[in-house]
Amino acid sequence: MEKDRYAVIWTQINGDPVKMANIISTGREFRFSYTQDYLNTGSTTGVSIFSSPDIFEDKPIVHTASEAMPLYPRLMSLIPGQGKKNIQRRIYNNILAKYDTPPAPGFDTEWALLMMAGRNGIGHIDIFETDFEAQQWYEEKQKPLLQSDESELRSTIWQFLKEDLSMALPEDIDLVNLLGPTPSVGGMIPKILATIPDLPNWNGDFERPGLQHIDGHKSVEVIIKIEYPEYAGLTQLEALGLEANKKSGVITPRYWLANIDDLPMIAIERFDRTQKGTPIPIESFFSAMASATTDVTGATDTDMERVGRMLAAIGKVAKFDVKTSQKSVYQRFLLAILTGNGDMHLENLSFIGGNDGLSVSPMYDPAPMRAWSRHNLLSAIPFEIEGSLRDSIIRLGKSFGLNKKIATELLHQCAESTDNFQEQVLSETNVPHETQKRLVSVISDVRKKLGVVG
Repeated sequence: MEKDRYAVIWTQINGDPVKMANIISTGREFRFSYTQDYLNTGSTTGVSIFSSPDIFEDKPIVHTASEAMPLYPRLMSLIPGQGKKNIQRRIYNNILAKYDTPPAPGFDTEWALLMMAGRNGIGHIDIFETDFEAQQWYEEKQKPLLQSDESELRSTIWQFLKEDLSMALPEDIDLVNLLGPTPSVGGMIPKILATIPDLPNWNGDFERPGLQHIDGHKSVEVIIKIEYPEYAGLTQLEALGLEANKKSGVITPRYWLANIDDLPMIAIERFDRTQKGTPIPIESFFSAMASATTDVTGATDTDMERVGRMLAAIGKVAKFDVKTSQKSVYQRFLLAILTGNGDMHLENLSFIGGNDGLSVSPMYDPAPMRAWSRHNLLSAIPFEIEGSLRDSIIRLGKSFGLNKKIATELLHQCAESTDNFQEQVLSETNVPHETQKRLVSVISDVRKKLGVVG
């Protein structure tokens, strides 16, 4: 018989830590309810967009557990992903394996990982086993762990990442505290959440998330992505993707390219924190859709037409500019098609802000993944193609509240702003020639089918 498991949710969205909710997981269902202390704050922002305290007050919110979704969808993102390149999952699994009684594979392990790593991640939710643990953690989180003169230590850590986490680390390196507990987001390359000095150039110095200063310099919180040989040139291409979106008017974060110990990487500024480090609520399209329906259990379990309709539904539960948001997401879809980014799925689109002021988040993960044959897919989220590709994409605009004229104009605007993207790809000396040729060929073919050659 499954045992009941208990935990608590805390948050700092109002500056000071406050307990948001109590959690109970029975194996058959997962439920949580807001605390009176949190309800007294008057916040309309809850665990998820579709679980606002305004609607539920102190009544329990119940989620039927399944093998694919044993926890409420928003909390699933706080568990380090199962991909083989997820740094923290491998570190924490090694720790769990050393327990006198390691948790059983499956949900026992996932729950243990959530209790170890489910805080200080993307967004506003922190998970703890007890309130006492939460209070202790908030008191300790501002203490720095590294000093700038420990360059040898940082070099060892970069080497650790470079060797695909297979090398042994010295006993005195507290890698768990350095890299966590902050659930590192998923994807095809390793990523860590960190803080770096807010300077024009980045030399590889970093600290754990949450620190306001590093070595006397103002800091900035980032996601660091590490490029592996099988994706040589990816960080440079992602930078091009960010620039293409920025040129088209999409809000994009700052980024820093670096090569540390022959390890190419890109640090991208997080936008889920204020300048003072206060968390800003953020939730992926996947989490939002999975919370509202039972048939979405993966990041591609939908179609683009339904995404457009989902955006309209958000306007019924949150203060949300539906028309502006629909146009923005459609524009990002067009830019993805035009730059060879076939990987724009539900986890690569998010909402930001609370229910009293929600919008589509800045752009992230715009890497043109079609440069690699294994990812050569027109769109990770399918859409109806009937007739020509051009007609199909313009017709898709209707699902995003756009008439044919506006959808056509937006297509040509995006095509014009990316008309030199292929030349930029070919000019990147750090991208292998075969990778360049493949991406340029893919983009040229798409532009021809769209009738926007140039």
